[in-house]
Amino acid sequence: MLKRLITAALLVCALTGCGGSDPEASEPSAKETRKQLPVLPTTCLIVEDTEINKALGLDYDAEIFNSECTYKNAELGALRISLEVVRLEEAGPTYQEFQSTFVSDLDAPKTKTVAVKDVGDESFVAVGPLVGNDQLQLRGGARTEDKRISLNLSQSKGMSAKELEAIAKTILALAVAKTDDLDM
Repeated sequence: MLKRLITAALLVCALTGCGGSDPEASEPSAKETRKQLPVLPTTCLIVEDTEINKALGLDYDAEIFNSECTYKNAELGALRISLEVVRLEEAGPTYQEFQSTFVSDLDAPKTKTVAVKDVGDESFVAVGPLVGNDQLQLRGGARTEDKRISLNLSQSKGMSAKELEAIAKTILALAVAKTDDLDM
């Protein structure tokens, strides 16, 4: 009887790999690896409204919407700022695909896209009117080593492209600096 029990235990062990060192079995899957990443703080905690206010000299309040943070000013028609910070591996399409898709709602013939120097990697801003609208809007983005930052400036005041670009560069630089500070 003892001999049968030992044989059965050895057989079960051989079939299930108990005690073995199968390197593939111990490697986590890509899905498991993603689950192990520390949680990225919400964008509103990465770039707080007080920092936006200080950088721009204006008074904004932050509101969380999904993973995006919207900074709003009480003044009617004031500039509305939307900012999002996500990990590149969780961001979906490639950064280049993100760039072209992100600006697709701007009226292409009237839109100017420029690189933003000295702010993250592959930073850009695109300024142009929405299709069917005359007010200039801005879409921008930056990439850091492992994160993607997207920026949307919406206005109804008549700000110039240069004004929007200057604000975007300030916010993107702040967001890049703050995400570089994150040890995640």
